[in-house]
Amino acid sequence: MTHRIAIAGINHETNTFVSTPTDLSMFLDSGFTVGRAIVERYAGSETSIAGHLAGCEGDDVVGVPLLYAVASPGGIIADPADRYLSDQLLTALRNGGPFDAVLLTLHGAAVSKRAPDFDGDLLQSVRDVVGPDAIIGVTLDMHANLSASIVEPSDVITVYQTNPHIDAKDAARRCADLVLDTLRGRFEPVIAWTSVPIALHIAAQDTSREPMRSFLEHARRVSEQRGILSIDIVEGFPYADVPQMGMGVIAMADRDRSLAARAAHQVASHIWSRRGETSQVLSTPEQSLAEAAADPGTVMVLDVGDNIGGGGPGDSTALLHAARALGITSVFQTVCDPAAVTKLAECEPGRQATIMVGGRHPDSPAAPFEVRGTIRAASDGLFEDAGPTHDGDRYFDAGPSVLVEGDDGIDVLVATNRIANTTVAQMTALGVSPADYSVVIGKGVNGPRASFGPHVVRFIEADTPGPTAAGLDVLPYLRRQQRFPFEDWEWTPDPRLRVSQ
Repeated sequence: MTHRIAIAGINHETNTFVSTPTDLSMFLDSGFTVGRAIVERYAGSETSIAGHLAGCEGDDVVGVPLLYAVASPGGIIADPADRYLSDQLLTALRNGGPFDAVLLTLHGAAVSKRAPDFDGDLLQSVRDVVGPDAIIGVTLDMHANLSASIVEPSDVITVYQTNPHIDAKDAARRCADLVLDTLRGRFEPVIAWTSVPIALHIAAQDTSREPMRSFLEHARRVSEQRGILSIDIVEGFPYADVPQMGMGVIAMADRDRSLAARAAHQVASHIWSRRGETSQVLSTPEQSLAEAAADPGTVMVLDVGDNIGGGGPGDSTALLHAARALGITSVFQTVCDPAAVTKLAECEPGRQATIMVGGRHPDSPAAPFEVRGTIRAASDGLFEDAGPTHDGDRYFDAGPSVLVEGDDGIDVLVATNRIANTTVAQMTALGVSPADYSVVIGKGVNGPRASFGPHVVRFIEADTPGPTAAGLDVLPYLRRQQRFPFEDWEWTPDPRLRVSQ
């Protein structure tokens, strides 16, 4: 028997504290792909959608790529983007069916003006289209905010278990394999899940360090019980002001509902017992830069408040101003500023230039920064990195980009498009490398670590202002529920079973 499986997804991490919405053009310009073009664009990557494609290569399965839409993390998804993307996916499902199963790549922290739980709303609509008998498998980002609306329509759920996310393809392949084994009658997955009421500090989310390393090791030990199919920990996305914001645990077992519930309880209880380790105190921008400059090797200073991977605008100049005030040289930073790129395009490499860059976005916390120096290089901003990168991305488009070598030892790469600093290829494409500098400023927190780790001696998180600020207490939450560290109380997990099974 041949199984037809639809492959689709809409992927967005929504920071509700960003003032500018994510509109349809942001999806259409950067990541709207349909049909076989999905294979051509993503099959050679380590992304989640690539894992779903790879999982449908067996003799008894036909994978049907329908639609995949992705936009960089940012503000609330606006209409008509919300309805257009949903309608396109659902129409493709109706027209292309019937399907025995659907594999969906979703983020789990998407928010639209219409649907505060966009992913859950979409999943329920997918269930309505494909009917009760089709198997729905979904792969979520580790920063998902888990909800009943996400779990109830889903038969199989897998989640990235690394941050930086270097296992996106593996997590999706796990999902595809479980879906196929379900279709073949080998498993009958049951799901138990629970929220863990912790707003996890961004600097505590690196899965190679404590406390996440121990949380995941504990989950792996629990998952070794016979009958457990998988246990995934969700870190949650604290920059989404929604009721479901927070950590979570998903346990899947083969037929045994009580086993799944016990496993979810064990892992959630362990996390809660160590909740005091989930908060961090970071260095000030000045402390971070001074410490980095004193190190004999290359240090990456992470601009936490302007984390592009969490929705930051990518044009904050706070650390550039601090570096200049401290007299620190041998500094490199990217700035997203399309207007400045247009002006710099008039200057050929080797020419002198003086220009104000950055600080233009309404959420940027510092004024534009004057760069005075020499145009070192320019490019179209297209580059590739086949090595480990956050989210498994391989092909990048920063748009027209110009590297200005500052007379004061502060070099700025000015880019047209807002892309996270998750690959050294953005530097090497313009003829420089981390080793050329004492300090490399990264617009991220955990995302840059996979690619930059081999090139720097260490990372320092700087407590900078912005819409992805480390101090969650400065964010104007209106809709969140009770969460540690805002509140502390006695809590016992009470895992819920997917009742539609």
